[in-house]
Amino acid sequence: MALYVDKSSRLCATMKVYPYLSTRTPYVVGDQVKGRV
Repeated sequence: MALYVDKSSRLCATMKVYPYLSTRTPYVVGDQVKGRV
């Protein structure tokens, strides 16, 4: 799930998250991270 603001300034959610993913991160294998969904 990704949130974005559409062309008419409304807050929207989408299941199409691929465009929001990135291969550039400050994390390396073995790092522990926390997150909230």
